[in-house]
Amino acid sequence: MKRSLKFLLLTVFVMLAVVLLQVKPVAAYAVPQSRDAAITEFKQQLVREGKPAGTYEVEITYGNNGRTLTETVLMTITDVNTVVNGNIAIDAADFVVSQSQVTSMDNAAWLKAAEAQAWRTDTQVLLNVQADTGHVVKAAGIYPVTFVTDGGVQTTVNVQVVDSNGAGTLGTQEPIQDIYVNNAATQIQENVVTDTTFLWGAFGTWIDTAFSVLILIAFLIPITILLVEYSLVLRVTKQLMQLLQRK
Repeated sequence: MKRSLKFLLLTVFVMLAVVLLQVKPVAAYAVPQSRDAAITEFKQQLVREGKPAGTYEVEITYGNNGRTLTETVLMTITDVNTVVNGNIAIDAADFVVSQSQVTSMDNAAWLKAAEAQAWRTDTQVLLNVQADTGHVVKAAGIYPVTFVTDGGVQTTVNVQVVDSNGAGTLGTQEPIQDIYVNNAATQIQENVVTDTTFLWGAFGTWIDTAFSVLILIAFLIPITILLVEYSLVLRVTKQLMQLLQRK
């Protein structure tokens, strides 16, 4: 009986340890005490998440005179080339094209290459955008491209034109440059796979898995022993009762 009690106590201890290991402390969150502070904090969060330039509908929570208020607002994230004028915003990014593409690209292709877009910050409605490529020529170099939307709101970015041999103004480049440009235009994605049988980046996951397995084993062993011992005790008790009945 003493051994059974020891195994029972050990089992309870292991179960308690497993429960405690699964409990994670909850990080304290300080509610911003003003609407502006809540907007600033949420905007920083969107930037950390890598959200592209645009206007997003978000829900903010903040304190006001001892009360906690929740409000849905439109929040505009800007980038280096974003221009906001009143309720109209436009954004685009620098990009690369090949000489062969310069004369064949239409307005939609220029917008796609520069990821250009315009929208209203008060309604999130997308607006039409026109590309002014008058300064771009079919020769290796860097040229300005201006994107214009409603009300004359515009932003200017740089396009790098590379020749068929991959040579641009930034120095000699590999011919693979044209392949990359064409892949980007057709939305072909390429993944790099490292030739390794063990991913050191996932080392933490391996450790967590091994630790969980050890905890599971430590939990199952005493339970198994306790069940086996209980079964033996029942068998011995049954045999003893049979002997007593015969006498």
